[in-house]
Amino acid sequence: MKPKFPLFPSVTSLVLLFSLPAFADDTPVAGNLNYTGWGKFAQGIDMGANSETSFNWLGSKTTGFDIVEAQGVFLWRDTIITSPVSSKNKMQLDGANALSLYKSTGSAGIVLAPEAGKITFPAGTGSATGSGIYFGSSTNATLSAASDGSAIFPGQVAFQNGLQLTNGALSIFSATAASSSSGALTVAGGISVGMDSWINGVRIGRGAGNIDSNTVLGTDALSSNTGACWNTAVGARALYSTTASYNTAIGFSSL
Repeated sequence: MKPKFPLFPSVTSLVLLFSLPAFADDTPVAGNLNYTGWGKFAQGIDMGANSETSFNWLGSKTTGFDIVEAQGVFLWRDTIITSPVSSKNKMQLDGANALSLYKSTGSAGIVLAPEAGKITFPAGTGSATGSGIYFGSSTNATLSAASDGSAIFPGQVAFQNGLQLTNGALSIFSATAASSSSGALTVAGGISVGMDSWINGVRIGRGAGNIDSNTVLGTDALSSNTGACWNTAVGARALYSTTASYNTAIGFSSL
C-alpha cells in the first residue's frame, strides 16, 4: 500500500520519531505524527470531513495558539492548555470577508465588513474608556461609540469652509461680506429657535422676561422687562425701561 502523497520529500531535513505506517488512499491515520525539523507536504493537509486545516503552536506547556481554516472561515485564537482547555478568539475572517478583531478577553471587538461598507465598534465603550477613531497624533477621539450605537463627537468639531461646533454652539465663519445678499448660512426651510436671537447685533424675539405675548425687534429693546405682557418694541432701545404691559413703541428709545 502506498501513501496518498509523499509526506517527506527531503528525509535528511528531519529526524523521524516514529515508524511511518503504510496506509491506503483516503484511509485516515489514527494518532499523532511527531518529528523534529521541517516538514514539507506536496499537497494540502486534510483533517476531517469539513476539510479543515489547523496549525497549532505550544509556546509552553500551558499556553499556545492555533490557526484554523475551515468552510471559508479563517480563525486565529489563543489556547490555554489547562484543565479544562479554553480558547480566546483573536481574529476571524469569515466567508463574507468580514474581519473581526477581538479584545484580549476574547469578547467582541471591532468588525470591518467591506461588503456591507460598515465598521462596527462594540457598544457601550464611549469616550470614557478612550475608545474611538483617532486621527494623527491627537489624544482625543475624533469619533466614539455610545452604548446605544450613536456617535459621540469631541468637545470641538471643525469642518471645512468655516463651520465649527464647540460644546453645543455652532459657529459659521465666512469671507462673505456682511452686506452681501448671500450670507454664510443658507436655509431652504424655516428655522425654529427656542430663545431670542441676534442678527448682526439686532435682537429678535420676546425681549427680557421671555414672555410669549411680547415681540421685540431691535438692540436693547424691552431690556428691563420681568413679567409684563402684550408689548411690542421695534427699534433700538424701544421700551428700554418699560416694565408695564400693553405698550407699543416704534423707533429709537421710544417710550
